[in-house]
Amino acid sequence: RENKYCAFYEEEHAKNLEADVYFICVEEWNVEKVFETWRGVFLDKNPIVVIRSTTSPGTTEELRKKYNPVPIVHNPEFLRERDALHDFLYPDKIVIGRNLQIRDEVDPFFELLYKPFNAPIIFTDSTTSEFLKLASNAVLSSYISIWNQIKPVADKIGVNSHQVAKILTLDPRISKYGTIHGKPFGGFCLPKDLDSMIKLGKKLNVTTVLLDAVKAINDELTGDEVEENSSTKKAREEA
Repeated sequence: RENKYCAFYEEEHAKNLEADVYFICVEEWNVEKVFETWRGVFLDKNPIVVIRSTTSPGTTEELRKKYNPVPIVHNPEFLRERDALHDFLYPDKIVIGRNLQIRDEVDPFFELLYKPFNAPIIFTDSTTSEFLKLASNAVLSSYISIWNQIKPVADKIGVNSHQVAKILTLDPRISKYGTIHGKPFGGFCLPKDLDSMIKLGKKLNVTTVLLDAVKAINDELTGDEVEENSSTKKAREEA
């Protein structure tokens, strides 16, 4: 199917099209499958291949070595599920992870591609760009769990934790993210990427005490505990 802005093709037909750049936007476990399926096209036409998927640190570099000399780049997305289109059109940053050997080939392309977005473009290596995505969601997860830990303590002494959050975030050092608390974080990315960061730490024999606690606090919030009853709603309104 085609329209003014976009075209969709069956896989076999798509392989016959000429393209200078291919963007891979699939779940992590399907990235390798895409490369295997399109091996012939990539090796024959040698296009720039851009991985938009969240992948484990080191994945892009492994693929680069396996499919050399195909220039493979990691370009992570930082999108919220509810505001994905807005975040895509108005990004706060654009990260390009590539090997130094291909920077002269790929950097000018991305500078031109993303120029209309008026966002800072950060060029780094692919392992760093992959790690950035996991670190970002680990930090965001921790904000939510911190406030979900503060809330029951405040409740015990009759303090409105939402009012506390509202006052404390007047301090520019304290982020407002996670201050609308009382529920666990969910969705697809935060739990998945937090788990990935914890597993990576354990694989490298690094203790992840804080991240383990962030996950434990979130897991402890059962449906009954996080259901917004009338008193919780009132507390938020009065904050």
